[in-house]
Amino acid sequence: MSFRVGTRKTEARSRGEAHVAESGSSALSILRVSEVKYLVTGDLACPGTKIWYSLNMKLLLTSAGITNETIANALEDLAGKSIKESKILFIPTAANTGTDDKSWLVQNIYEFTKREPLSFDLIDIAGLPDSMWKKHFEVADVICFGGGDEAYLSRILDEQNITEYLKPLLEKKVYMGISAGSLVAGIFQPKGINVELYGEECENDEGIGMEFYDFVFIPHLNSPYFPNVIIETLEEKRDRFVSRVIATDDFTAIKIVDGEIEFVGDGDRWEKPE
Repeated sequence: MSFRVGTRKTEARSRGEAHVAESGSSALSILRVSEVKYLVTGDLACPGTKIWYSLNMKLLLTSAGITNETIANALEDLAGKSIKESKILFIPTAANTGTDDKSWLVQNIYEFTKREPLSFDLIDIAGLPDSMWKKHFEVADVICFGGGDEAYLSRILDEQNITEYLKPLLEKKVYMGISAGSLVAGIFQPKGINVELYGEECENDEGIGMEFYDFVFIPHLNSPYFPNVIIETLEEKRDRFVSRVIATDDFTAIKIVDGEIEFVGDGDRWEKPE
């Protein structure tokens, strides 16, 4: 269903309020702003109008993948079936830029395959024509973007127009992220903060998040591999964060269904309200 929305859309979204979608003078529906995500223009819209659609997305944000059975159970709950009955698509593209040891990537993949999914597919989307990658997305039940360089991944998603392709597709599938794959689905922080936290340069590769959720996700809280991603450091930087922030450790996940957030697991987490 499509809705023509008035000029209060931007202000209402920033406050997290609901708004009334109107066509002329007739109110059509009231939507939570967290459900209103993307814009359609061109032939589907009258000149000068903005048409927004309600998305019913299911997302699972993780720092390090399926590190425990609680996270595995959450994925099965979102998919509506067991992992053994699910078709998994894993996208390792974010790992392309680094020359570091990639045993963590192998471990992320193993956490899926040891649970014997119905199928486990893997494709690096960088530089591929959509005729090659779309068919992989269409048959999957779970689309998992792996970790690595989120700014590089964002640029690839933009070049391939994958964000717009995913929006309607994810009404029937589950989006899962691991580290960068989780971060890229939300809102990016300024590049400088990421460098301070993770000590990683992104080779001047800029990007923006897909904004499937409306906060900043910080992975690997209290991980020995990222000594600056600790609660004390985040508290020191609190005033520099420009939006809501949620940080989780490698054993905690965030489950999002239709904009509603649920924490999975009892590990460490830190939050800064908007």
